[in-house]
Amino acid sequence: MDETLVSDYAQHNDAILLVIVPAAQAPKMASSRALKIAKEYDGDGTRKIGVISKIDQATSDQKNLVDVQALLLNQGPRSTSEMPWVALIRQSVSIASAQSGSIGSA
Repeated sequence: MDETLVSDYAQHNDAILLVIVPAAQAPKMASSRALKIAKEYDGDGTRKIGVISKIDQATSDQKNLVDVQALLLNQGPRSTSEMPWVALIRQSVSIASAQSGSIGSA
């Protein structure tokens, strides 16, 4: 990670700080470097949003799912509960559907 690029962006008070972590790393979220950097630049927690990605790849591990659910319900570690969390679930779109123009049509 380019520290200069991150700090140049994050120091602006109008910047939104997205803390993006894969669901498989949810159990280790409290010690996440991204979370520490976001907290450094947004101590009052008004510009941070947590994004949990790749949930579909973490469904085989029940502990990961429990930790993801705790984050989403703001019941995770104290360092993670001061910001809202959203889950990003990958959606597959076939090339044939996209080319035929049927995506989004009623």
